[in-house]
Formats: sequence, C-alpha cells, structure tokens
Amino acid sequence: MFDISSIVENDTGVVELRHPESNALLGASITVAGLGHPKRKRIEFARARALRARVAKRGRLELTDPVEDEEYEIERLAACTLSWEGINRDGKAIPCTPEESAALYESAAWIRRQVSAFLDDAVNFIASSAKD
Repeated sequence: MFDISSIVENDTGVVELRHPESNALLGASITVAGLGHPKRKRIEFARARALRARVAKRGRLELTDPVEDEEYEIERLAACTLSWEGINRDGKAIPCTPEESAALYESAAWIRRQVSAFLDDAVNFIASSAKD
C-alpha cells in the first residue's frame, strides 16, 4: 500500500559543483530553491505572466530574443540561489548576494549549466521517507 507521506518535496536542494572537463567534485556547493520555494515561484510566475501578457497583447505566441532568454536565466538562477560554500575568487570567498550570484552565472557558463540542469530536474528535490 502506498502512503502519500512517504514522499516529501524539499524546498531546497544542494548542487555539488563538478569540474566541467573531468567531472570531479570541486568541494563547492550551491543551495537552491526547490519547486515550491516562494522565491522560485515568484520569479517563475512573473515570467509566465509576462509571456501570457505578450500573447494577449499580440494575439499570438512570439519567440523571445536569445539575449533576453539568457538574461532571464541568469536572473532566475540568481533568485533561486539561497547560499553557497567553497566558491572563491582570487583566493577569497565570494559572498552569496543576488549581485554576486548574477555575476557568477554570467561569468561562468559551466556553473550556470550545472545549476540550471539541477533546478530543472524535479527529482533533485524529492526525498523518500519510506523504505521501498
């Protein structure tokens, strides 16, 4: 018998960063907002509303500009980044602020890809509390 409480959706998840070439763990991690986290819902709902407003105004769906898409992705990742550990620049720890998060994702596309892939896979936010 299946018990609905045996599966829990976490509000956060931790991305363990890997070297983009060797795939080795780097000892750095980023904690991000899960699917139900208020910060994530706020930015994703705002994007959906903006796209719907465009359709309503023009009467058809139009593709967005790739530059706009990249800007949104960086904004989304920065908004979903809650904290990090082990991320340094020139030997100094980088504080996890919205501005530094956006700068990190803009300057390091390989980190942006890893965090984006993690956010887009709902399995990363599911915990099973029961034995299968």
